[in-house]
Amino acid sequence: MKTESLIQFSLFGSEMLKKTASPGKSSASVYLPADWAGDEVAVIRLVESEKKLPWGVFLSENEQGQMWRCPFCLSGILIEPIREGAWQLDETILCGDCNSSFRIGSAPRWMAREDEMGIEGSE
Repeated sequence: MKTESLIQFSLFGSEMLKKTASPGKSSASVYLPADWAGDEVAVIRLVESEKKLPWGVFLSENEQGQMWRCPFCLSGILIEPIREGAWQLDETILCGDCNSSFRIGSAPRWMAREDEMGIEGSE
């Protein structure tokens, strides 16, 4: 996760726990002490694992940028290049329609990279 995407929160409370969320079928959960039942709590994601984010679907490319499909709501999103070589690294995108994050990049999972296949480049 890039540090510039972090947000500072200021909260007041009586106790704090630091735990790792357990995966579920369509959600994640954090187990708390039984005496916290009925109390108001706040949950803050400290580290976001980009490896778990799904890939967007590449649609097309033109002079304005690249079109990608959000894997959650299937909206088409135009990603404008912000610098030369912007597509050399994987990037995390936030869909404006469904507010979900997904990954885009130059070599998505359905495209094999030469170095992963053990093929040396020609000279």
